[in-house]
Amino acid sequence: MLAICLAMLETEEDQRRFTRLFEAHEKKIYAVALRVLGGPNRAEDAAQQTWLQLIKN
Repeated sequence: MLAICLAMLETEEDQRRFTRLFEAHEKKIYAVALRVLGGPNRAEDAAQQTWLQLIKN
């Protein structure tokens, strides 16, 4: 997932910032999604959508 997101960013600085953000919050976002949605497949999809929305905005 990280590689896909990094490919969407234009500058190396944005890629570095996103990598730091991703590494700091990846497990937390997945854990919340898992708790709310109750299943690993749905949680993974929701976490991926979260990261993609972050890139868009």
